[in-house]
Amino acid sequence: MPSLSGKASIPENRATKVISELRDKFTDFKAAGKLDDLDRLLSLMIHQIRNHCMSVKGYASLLKYEDNFSEKGKKYLSSISRGICSLEGFLDEFDNYRLAKKCREEELDFVLLTKGAWKFLLEMQGLEAVAAELEIEVRGPVKVKGDKNDFRKMMFHLLKNSLEASGGEGKIQVTFEAGQDEDRWRIEIQDNGTGMDAEELAQAGEILYSTKHSHIGCGLNLVSAVATRMGATVEIKSKRGVGSIVRIIKK
Repeated sequence: MPSLSGKASIPENRATKVISELRDKFTDFKAAGKLDDLDRLLSLMIHQIRNHCMSVKGYASLLKYEDNFSEKGKKYLSSISRGICSLEGFLDEFDNYRLAKKCREEELDFVLLTKGAWKFLLEMQGLEAVAAELEIEVRGPVKVKGDKNDFRKMMFHLLKNSLEASGGEGKIQVTFEAGQDEDRWRIEIQDNGTGMDAEELAQAGEILYSTKHSHIGCGLNLVSAVATRMGATVEIKSKRGVGSIVRIIKK
């Protein structure tokens, strides 16, 4: 079955093997206390790859204006530019799985950030004409504080999971509700997608676990990390064939 973005899916047996190897490597790094070293290495790699992408795109754009450059060569340059743009898109998607290094806490325009995450998701997936409908409801004087980049990434992954579970159709309901005190609140994301059975639900949130064979399985792990930074907890309820509800609760 093709992915929502229209990109070719990784064969299931190959994806399962790769993710299993990644899980083993992650466990090894965690046991050795070297996760910070791994994060620094990944940051450096992303930075260097971005620099090379910019250089290649710059040289390619200059070559198009050379007097003796053939039409055939220009076609090749177009293919190179598309490939570089795809690589940059991959780096952007990968970066969505990383927390901000420094948490800048501020009062958040949570509705605006949620709408921005939804728009970015549709653009990233190439689903501008998606049939799924996003509804946002605010109940009471909700005040949410946190890092806006972390919050955007958290909402991005929650909406992404709901969108993929619903096959790009149906309704995704996001509710922000005030608690009894000013700094207490609840965020609820509900979809009418495929849902999860008891076994899948028990493993939801584990690093590198996903019910979708071509996915890495880090989204809910990041959601949990962001919620913890905000002093909140994550609750998930799901039923196969009915849908899922994820709650982020600041008690």
